[in-house]
Amino acid sequence: MMTRIGKYLGLALLTAVSAMAVSCRLVSSVLHDDEVVAKVGKHRLYRHELESIVPEGLSSEDSLNLVSQYIDTWASAYLFDELASGSLSKKDLDLSEQLEQYRHALVKYRYEQKYINERLDTLVSEQEVNAYYDEHQDRYILSYPIVKARFVRMRADSPKLAEVKELMASQTDEDFGRLSEIVATSAEKYGDFGGNWIDITDLAKEFGVDYGTLLALMSNSSIQYVNGDGTLDYAYISDYVRAGSIPPVEYCEKMIKEVIINSRKQALLDALERDLLKDARSSGKLIIY
Repeated sequence: MMTRIGKYLGLALLTAVSAMAVSCRLVSSVLHDDEVVAKVGKHRLYRHELESIVPEGLSSEDSLNLVSQYIDTWASAYLFDELASGSLSKKDLDLSEQLEQYRHALVKYRYEQKYINERLDTLVSEQEVNAYYDEHQDRYILSYPIVKARFVRMRADSPKLAEVKELMASQTDEDFGRLSEIVATSAEKYGDFGGNWIDITDLAKEFGVDYGTLLALMSNSSIQYVNGDGTLDYAYISDYVRAGSIPPVEYCEKMIKEVIINSRKQALLDALERDLLKDARSSGKLIIY
């Protein structure tokens, strides 16, 4: 059975082969032998090498463009290599030193990742988070306001709308249970963002407006916006911190944990290199004259 890429390969090859000015004999070979799809000098690109580059569900036009771009990139690499080989000096073409440096860097990186994965402690305590927050609060000054909010989208003429608005402002478990029951059957969309602080721009996305417009719509801890399709977007803001302020620690917690873990990674790598050099000196493997 012809593969999905086979459906688009014929057209892609016509485009790529024409651009590369390959002979008519090659075109015939490409389209009929189901093997070679492009050729630059002694180098050949085979059909099976293209099988994995086209994602499932891609349209015919996009698949054609993707295959054509891949062939052009493949061909350009060899064409530039051929051009450079005829123009650059032997010294300029000698890449052995750069390749060796790249190999060293790649091998080092891969070992470091293995070393870190085996030793890194990723658990960060609440005390560590609070200590870092207390010392570095000025690093987290807000560029945008943050809010704790509940958001709902309902028909503007829904008989349940007024009750939903009232329940969204409540903090009791009983009212929250009632709210969950109503929005499950009457709302097109509902979310409380897990009770977490969110950036005002994230809430603005729910409304489909920019955050400045959203702030202009805010009144008495609530925001509402009637859409053109007869639905109403409504948000209740239970807490709010202005831009330019220092956010509460819970808003910074994820970022602080990342900083602490990254610091631990760097400490592990620094210790690894330090111990490696120390052991090499003491064993005589490393001798500095």
